[in-house]
Amino acid sequence: MTRGIVGYGTHIPYYRLQRSAIKDALGAGGGRGTRAVASYDEDATSMSVEAARNLLRSSQQPTPAAVYFATATPPYLDKTNANAIHAALSLPSEVFAGDLTGSARSTTAAVRAALHDSRPVLVTSSDVRTGRESWSAARTAAVVERADPVRSPANTSLGRLSAAWIALAFVLSR
Repeated sequence: MTRGIVGYGTHIPYYRLQRSAIKDALGAGGGRGTRAVASYDEDATSMSVEAARNLLRSSQQPTPAAVYFATATPPYLDKTNANAIHAALSLPSEVFAGDLTGSARSTTAAVRAALHDSRPVLVTSSDVRTGRESWSAARTAAVVERADPVRSPANTSLGRLSAAWIALAFVLSR
């Protein structure tokens, strides 16, 4: 039985930073155009909630049996961030919620865990990068995965999506 992505949602913060401002401040880098930056009240958890809401609003997805939250930049180190996502989405209490954090490869771990689960799984991935190298870049995603998905360009090759994980939310399901 194959599993795959059956839907996705995204959230990109509203605010933009002119890349030329990066060059003006640092004397190098920058490039052309703008870069999405998180507002003062946006973090990886709140952006994952928005991506998941966009996913669940945009299509008829099954209620997930689990929610996996992946990030290298968790806003809370002393509590489970996935519980906040679970609560914000008003999911039933029997839905499992778990964090996969601390590494840029956390999303890969969440996707692999979801692929090995036989139930519908909601995977959210979000990061808010701060510092000189990224100047507060922000990205989010949510995806639904399931067994025997409808063939679509989005699920024909997970390899092609690897660069976009930080900008998605998804569910895997039957």
